[in-house]
Amino acid sequence: MIIELPIYNRIIIALIDLIGIWLAISVYKGIAKKSLARIFLYSIGTMLVWVNFAFFARLVGQARPDLGLMSLKIAWFATPFLFVFLHMLVISYLDKEKQYKFLNNLILFLGLGVSLTTLLTGLIVNATAFGTSHIGDAIETGFDTNTDPTTLQKENLFAFLNGTLALPTDYNVNTINDIEFIGSDLTIIYGAGMWVFLGVIAFFMVVPLYILIKAYFNADPARKTKIEYLLTGILIFYIANAIFNISYPIFFGVFDLYWLGDYSSIILLGIIAYAIVARELFGIKVILTALLVSLIAILLGFDIFVFTPQLSIKIYKGVALIVFLYFGFSLIKSVIKEIIYRERLAKLYALEKKARAEVEKIGEAKTQFARATQHDIKNHLTSMIGFLEFIFDGTYGKVPVKLKDPLMKSQVSAKRLMRMADSLLDFSKFQTGKGTVILETNIDFDKIVREILEEVDFEIKDKDLYLKYEKEGEIPNIKADSEKLKVALFNIIDNAIKYTNKGGITLILSKNKRSIRLEVRDTGIGLEPEKAKQLFSSVFLRGKEAQKIHGSGKGVGMYVTGYIIKVHGGKIWAESKGKNKGTSFFIELLAS
Repeated sequence: MIIELPIYNRIIIALIDLIGIWLAISVYKGIAKKSLARIFLYSIGTMLVWVNFAFFARLVGQARPDLGLMSLKIAWFATPFLFVFLHMLVISYLDKEKQYKFLNNLILFLGLGVSLTTLLTGLIVNATAFGTSHIGDAIETGFDTNTDPTTLQKENLFAFLNGTLALPTDYNVNTINDIEFIGSDLTIIYGAGMWVFLGVIAFFMVVPLYILIKAYFNADPARKTKIEYLLTGILIFYIANAIFNISYPIFFGVFDLYWLGDYSSIILLGIIAYAIVARELFGIKVILTALLVSLIAILLGFDIFVFTPQLSIKIYKGVALIVFLYFGFSLIKSVIKEIIYRERLAKLYALEKKARAEVEKIGEAKTQFARATQHDIKNHLTSMIGFLEFIFDGTYGKVPVKLKDPLMKSQVSAKRLMRMADSLLDFSKFQTGKGTVILETNIDFDKIVREILEEVDFEIKDKDLYLKYEKEGEIPNIKADSEKLKVALFNIIDNAIKYTNKGGITLILSKNKRSIRLEVRDTGIGLEPEKAKQLFSSVFLRGKEAQKIHGSGKGVGMYVTGYIIKVHGGKIWAESKGKNKGTSFFIELLAS
């Protein structure tokens, strides 16, 4: 006699067969790595053998117990191979075949060993019986012939199957080749080697998980998403098998739900196929959400068509199912939109990061080129200034009167260029955060100012300007980097001379409580009030009038000056009443 299994079970097994074949074809056509495609084909084939022979064992076992036992052994023969091919799928997908060569061979031989043991001996599956697998009310002793088998206590069932409990003479039980059956539910009688079998399967389960998790932490974002898919599919499969194929039958005697563990393999292979074939994957949240919505929809559908006899209630439940599907798929769409939005942001961020890296790379190359050029210029300028000093010292004889003035101008220009090169070098260092200022105590500010005035004396006289220096009271020493501070003060005084054609420059050094103040007041071209506020904060900021007078100026000196005063803990600002009304520069530094 052939057992009439529930219609949904027949439908599911047919769908699994069709989906499995479709997945096999899709993967084989969809990927270029044919070794990976072949392993996936083997996985599909093994899965189909497993679920179909397990289904067939339950279908024909009561009419042909010997055929049922053989079908079940074939299903269990295929089980280790599915785990073996799952391991090979992971290894092949990650391109780790050479790295795990010994482990691959070990798993292959172990899988072959336990599979053949299952098929050819009774060490794993000893026998099968058809009887109740989920027991309701307990019966303490014997079997009651008036009691339906579905209410038998599980200990009594196992006692009967082991031959320690006798049936009443009027209860009909068939025994064929040590295969016994009662009722319609398939029960597996395990052999002495079951725990060894489970240990090997547990080893097969742990290894690919370990390899995937290890690879996950070293993968790029796109690869990580694919690994997340593989991990999700494997975990769903593992959990379903641990519950329905191991825990329930072995520890609780529940055998009628085994098919849930078997059929979860199609979810595993479906997710793996999608991860392998798809070029771009949605986040795993989409898959989990879709699986949840689909599972609930299937359960609602079974409830309507299998368990609900009344038409009116079917209609109400059908409407509820339609509403659920609408909102369920709306949820999936919203999750997809969110993930697409995040992926776009991630791509934009990656592009921006890459562009920034390229800009920084170009900027660094530009900075290195500028530094090399500036150092080269400084070397030549140092030679020019040195030779000019030798000329003025009389090393090459007395300087003709006609040449003295041009040579002095050449010396001033050379020194100006030298300071410009220094400013550019300082600017490059400050921009990259590599500029350093070494502060020392007891620095004589007044002495630095007088040294600068000596250097600009020729230029003052050449432009026929006056230069006044007023010191009000005793000026205390300060804490400063004398070389850098001299550069900053020179830039301010030189700037005043440069943009003053009539009148002159007045310097006023004074003490103000705990600080000293230097005011550099000129009668030059002046500044617009807004420009004066931005003078030291913006690079290359020069007014139109300044450009007319000195077109070669770059505005770097003011930026460098502002930075030097700032790192000294001081303040610097400019004030002007407007065009052609002169400018006053103020520098304040803390006294020691």
